[in-house]
Amino acid sequence: MLTALPVVASDSGQGVFLPMREFDRRMDHAHASCASKDLEFSFGFYDCLDKAMEGIYLDSSTVRSRH
Repeated sequence: MLTALPVVASDSGQGVFLPMREFDRRMDHAHASCASKDLEFSFGFYDCLDKAMEGIYLDSSTVRSRH
């Protein structure tokens, strides 16, 4: 379920900042959804992806180094 993790609203009231795992899940879902509409990955795909991820940001405090 995509809404299982809490969503933190930004101070400005525009957009949400998600933990890295949740952001990745949302991006994967948006990518798959948009790819199924535009298999050629043309402008339509990128436009769809931009709209699907609009206002959704990565909470950088949840990014861990892999070193």
